[in-house]
Amino acid sequence: GLHTDARVALAKALQAASLRPPVPGADGARALVSIADRDKAQLPDLAAALAHVGYRFAATAGTAARLRELGHDVLEVAPLGEATAGLPA
Repeated sequence: GLHTDARVALAKALQAASLRPPVPGADGARALVSIADRDKAQLPDLAAALAHVGYRFAATAGTAARLRELGHDVLEVAPLGEATAGLPA
């Protein structure tokens, strides 16, 4: 999608591809979160917004640790292409 605001461009691209995020609610929709260290300062606001609308979290190790520090429950998952003992690949 094309737009001067990256968020709008992403939304347009997802809509054009007929991709829609799972709707949070009783089915326990999870948001997969993997944030680079340089962007982790924005994680509290992002996590609060996602939790507020009902998403649960799945995250890679570093992001999962930070989400736990923020008081969120999180399912820890291995990075794409990596298998970690005890974690789903």
